[in-house]
Amino acid sequence: MKKAISGKTTFSLHEKLLQADLRPRFENMLEAFSRKDYSPYPMAALLDVTTNCNLNCPYCIDRYALHGGELTTERLLNLLDEFREIGVRSIVYFGGGEPLLHPGISTVLQKTRELEIDFAVNTNGILLNKYVEMIADTSSWTRISLDASSSDTYNRVHGLASGFLFDRICDSVERLCTQAKGTVGVSFVVMQENISDIYAAASRVKNLGCNFAQFKPKYDTTPEGKHLAYYSDADSSRITDELEQAKEIADSEFAVLTTGSLKTLLQRKDIAQGKRYTVCAAQQLVALVNPDGVYVCPNYRGVSSKRIGDIKRSSFREMWHSDRRKQVVSNLDPSRECATFHCLRHYTNVLVNSVAYAKRQGLPIEKYLVTLADELITDRLFL
Repeated sequence: MKKAISGKTTFSLHEKLLQADLRPRFENMLEAFSRKDYSPYPMAALLDVTTNCNLNCPYCIDRYALHGGELTTERLLNLLDEFREIGVRSIVYFGGGEPLLHPGISTVLQKTRELEIDFAVNTNGILLNKYVEMIADTSSWTRISLDASSSDTYNRVHGLASGFLFDRICDSVERLCTQAKGTVGVSFVVMQENISDIYAAASRVKNLGCNFAQFKPKYDTTPEGKHLAYYSDADSSRITDELEQAKEIADSEFAVLTTGSLKTLLQRKDIAQGKRYTVCAAQQLVALVNPDGVYVCPNYRGVSSKRIGDIKRSSFREMWHSDRRKQVVSNLDPSRECATFHCLRHYTNVLVNSVAYAKRQGLPIEKYLVTLADELITDRLFL
């Protein structure tokens, strides 16, 4: 029987921060944050092992951060030791390139598991057939970018003239689902070219054995940043109808998920989210490490003014306590610089900043922590 999606693997990396064994550490971080002390180490990391990619998707959210090299296997293995020493509990082998292109990825994933660091893998699936057994045995959570329900749509949205990549990826996903110890699902970037594929894609991946299908919006990307691409009224209506149809096939073993940013667009809400806080708390919880540097946030990957260190030239400890990081974090004002995009970590920021305010005022914080737990667990951000 296919495993349910509510087992050991959590929907949100942040949910792990609220587990009983991490609660004291989380409260210590909140105490420091309330004093505007940003020295405590993160409990999770987003790790781009490479910026190389074997696709050239016109809608790629990281298109301006690609092809900048990769971290060596030796540096990655040493970095994992550093993460273990400072208490990083979870890693997502993330964007900025295709992680399975890294020549040492098997060694890196195996060591991650040996160090008992929980990890997830985001992949486009093209090379998944080479690593099915490795990922099935070690990864707690795997997400494959699919963006289509058929080979024709896949080739069209990825700018491919022809080919059978889609069918090969689906075969690999099915193999992974039959063997995986963790959670497996797909993501689907909703754009005008594939709206009519939404329900069909959810149905197809459910039949492959996936635990979830996650639908998210397209971003317009420039060298300066990323912004949500708006849908027309007609397209919004079509997307809503397709999603409602897809949700009808959800059950205890298969979830149809819609990101908060897509919901915001479809509901015609303000994408700025009313960011009234002036300090980003999320950067304290999760670190983004890229071959080009360490950045304050995934939304600013590749933006030089938000680069807080270089993991090739220094240890993670040195980078985290550097004057450069202090400067970038101090200058980052979400109410001003992040007002034009929908932030996946907005609720985290709202609640952590609320807790920090309560502590500065000498108020009891337990009710805030309960709210924080509820928000983070139900938000299902997959971060």
